[in-house]
Amino acid sequence: GFDGYGRIDMMFEDRIVISDSSKKLSSSVVYGTPSSSNASKSAFRVGNTVAYLLDQNREIVSLWLIK
Repeated sequence: GFDGYGRIDMMFEDRIVISDSSKKLSSSVVYGTPSSSNASKSAFRVGNTVAYLLDQNREIVSLWLIK
């Protein structure tokens, strides 16, 4: 399963705040949506519900939009 999920509070170039918790985005982060497993960051907005996978550095390597 996923390492965590929540609502996007804020988005920055190299990090994202999900449910009041700031997470660094891996340089190799992949974005997914219900319709695409290779989406772009622009598909994500503050207020969206997302799930994520972390790497060994606790950085987000996979971010999925949950409908």
